[in-house]
Amino acid sequence: MSYALKTYRLLNSLSIDVAAGAVICALFLADVLRSSPGVPALIMLGLTVWIIYSADHLLDARRIEKEAVTHRHSFYQRHFKVMVTITAVAVIADGLLALKIRPAVFQAGLILAAPVAIYLIAQRFFISIKELLGAILYTAGVGLPAYIFMGGRPLTVNQGIFIIAFFLVAWSNLLLFSYFDYESDMENAQTSFATRWGLRVTHHVIVAALMTGFGVCAYLMIADRFLPSLVLLVMNAVLLILMRYPQYFSESDRFRLLGDSIFLIPLVAVLA
Repeated sequence: MSYALKTYRLLNSLSIDVAAGAVICALFLADVLRSSPGVPALIMLGLTVWIIYSADHLLDARRIEKEAVTHRHSFYQRHFKVMVTITAVAVIADGLLALKIRPAVFQAGLILAAPVAIYLIAQRFFISIKELLGAILYTAGVGLPAYIFMGGRPLTVNQGIFIIAFFLVAWSNLLLFSYFDYESDMENAQTSFATRWGLRVTHHVIVAALMTGFGVCAYLMIADRFLPSLVLLVMNAVLLILMRYPQYFSESDRFRLLGDSIFLIPLVAVLA
């Protein structure tokens, strides 16, 4: 394994790429919504997303009684105390940063914090809709800075459709992870959409979500801005490729590395 790949695997295990992807997607949606979030709000978003993912992995690592099968859970098991300390420091830093952002952003963040906390604590009871709730919360979280800084302007129909298209990508991504993690989740007694409904049903739902996403993106490419629509189309295409070659991407958690990295793709539109 190359040094670059080892480095990215470490970043992926720590969910740093996920946090970076959240900030990039927030900037992407801000461009779609024609708004300009402040830097403190974006930094806080990245920290908050990282804290949520880290807390989720710590809870999973604590629940798994034997040595975890997946690389990420194994990493959090081996470095549990260190990661608890780092996460606690991040929470403190996030709290201090909250004092520097606009009151409206802070209040909206508090409103969103409640369902996130419920999701983290009770996700084992949301077996059938865990991925759906996760995608809704992720979309709401990365879209929040953009929406708050719109200056009171209402969403246009096409802007709303862009958000729906982004949500479909996020949901397909989480469903795909549950599909690939089926065996390890069964072995570690973890719950997911796939463990509840089986691989066949999960496969059909993923394909349906991706095809719907393709259709929505095709409409947006014609009716609205081409580049942002193309970015979402490419994100869907990457997930479809993962779905098409499960045997190859299941090896060494390749699906997770590529699946998480799709949220870095919107950087193309942000920098354009």
